[in-house]
Amino acid sequence: MEDAPKRPTAEAGQCLLLLPPGCEPPAELLGGLRKRGVSVRQVSDAPAAMVALARQRYLSMVIIEPDCLPQTGELAAAARRYHAATTIWRYAAEDEPRLMRWPSPSPLPAGEGLGESGDSAISPSARQTSSAEPAPPAPAYEYAETTEPPAPEPQDQPRSPEIEISLSDEELAMLLADDDPPI
Repeated sequence: MEDAPKRPTAEAGQCLLLLPPGCEPPAELLGGLRKRGVSVRQVSDAPAAMVALARQRYLSMVIIEPDCLPQTGELAAAARRYHAATTIWRYAAEDEPRLMRWPSPSPLPAGEGLGESGDSAISPSARQTSSAEPAPPAPAYEYAETTEPPAPEPQDQPRSPEIEISLSDEELAMLLADDDPPI
């Protein structure tokens, strides 16, 4: 029997590149990765990057031109949380140095909730739904003092005729038996 192909592991030198749509990866970066024997996979948005990270282990992920991509801060935070073995880098052609580690999140003072991208950790939809009006009170539950089942409600509709099934003692024993019947 033929062995199934083995999926590459992070130790084999896998790198995930997240690029803005329509952008080519920098030749300098690709050359450096290939020189080190690192194979590369390219994706063009944050959700595709998370799917790729979930399907395969990567030694590193490079976010190319992060200022041109949405959700890079959220992606980096999620990758750190769920794929801690993956090192996250950023590459920006205008920066010096062009390639550097993604900055670690700074600890926030109590009560503040900023995401890594500088946006509030509260989603815009949650901010829009919050208002000055108090939330409606929780429903009051009454506990029954008795354990008797409630009385059935009267039915206005006529019942359909029920089919009565009668089983012999032998048939009932066969249905209730744990063993399979002999063939």
